[in-house]
Amino acid sequence: MASTNISSAEQNVASTAHSTESFPKTRNLFPSDERCYLSLDEQEWHLEDEMGNDWTFVMNPQDREHGIWTLTSQVEEAARNAASFAAGAWTAEAVARMEAARAERNEKRRQDEELEREEAAQRQRREEDERNQTRAIFVTNLPLDTDSAEIYNVFCRAGLIDESWDTDAPRIKMYFHENGEFKGEALIVYFEPAYARRAIRLFHKTDFRKGMDDDGDMTVELADSAYKEHDTNAERAADEQAAQQATQQGRPPRRRLTESDKAKIKAKKEEMTKRKDWGIDEVEEHTDRDTSNKWERMLVVKGMFTPEKLASDPSLLEDIREDLMDMCEKFGQVTAIVIWEGEPAGVVTVRFTTVEAAVACQKAINGKGYDGVDIFVRHSDGLEKFKRR
Repeated sequence: MASTNISSAEQNVASTAHSTESFPKTRNLFPSDERCYLSLDEQEWHLEDEMGNDWTFVMNPQDREHGIWTLTSQVEEAARNAASFAAGAWTAEAVARMEAARAERNEKRRQDEELEREEAAQRQRREEDERNQTRAIFVTNLPLDTDSAEIYNVFCRAGLIDESWDTDAPRIKMYFHENGEFKGEALIVYFEPAYARRAIRLFHKTDFRKGMDDDGDMTVELADSAYKEHDTNAERAADEQAAQQATQQGRPPRRRLTESDKAKIKAKKEEMTKRKDWGIDEVEEHTDRDTSNKWERMLVVKGMFTPEKLASDPSLLEDIREDLMDMCEKFGQVTAIVIWEGEPAGVVTVRFTTVEAAVACQKAINGKGYDGVDIFVRHSDGLEKFKRR
């Protein structure tokens, strides 16, 4: 019994035959068919179908009135098969070979496009991962009369700002014009990436001094895009010049880290980690404020959550932090909010810059309802030790 299986080549032949079924079959019909036109430079007849595809009429050398329509993009291949015409062998088999080659090219094109899409997706995932690991923000439209201490006092509300391992200074870089005038732009590096993203939520498109000036809203962006774009050729040239001068003076452009340096870096990281875990995010360390009343400036808030709710929905941490910030910042500047996840009583501590702000806030929100539960608020005595996890 003859096989009933239809090869892919035969299917391609059938598909081609169907797609060209309405095309004129002989040259004498071409001038009257509005789809046909004569290419003057090639002296070949072409046809544009309803799908916008361009076809070329490849003549049979033994009978110039007859031939076969093939896609113009495949004309070179049709030319390679001209020998088949001359031998009188322009058959379904020849068409099948051409269609099989065309199918192979289409499959390769599809695979190339799929590979390109996958590579683009991988690049996007890498960029997203890099953004998620970015600890720095770039801020523009700051007041021209501000300084690093004021910038610190505002942006430390979003989280712990990183410090230089060798100077202990906050990692805040202000940018100046050549004449020494402040540009209103600064780079701020936080200790953790989450703080940078929180800073954007808190400060982007807000007033730096909350209505005290008319400088307009700040823009706050992750530094992986904004800062790199801001890194001008002039700044790079200055770095190169400094390196060249160092080389001319017989010293290395950049000092290698000594074992002592590495120990200092490790100690600084451990110190910052401890401060993060215990919520010691103090504005005082970088200002002239008195630190003797720091416990009077801290409130202990109970009833903000239950461990069960946090376990079922970790995103509640950010909601609690932002809700409490909204409640408390009405009374004064908040420098730290720490959620003690390991406390069954749902403890959160809030630190202000002044005792007066803490007193006013305690009086206002003590006994208020939050998520269906009354919260209890009191001043810290500095003796209790809460569990972070």
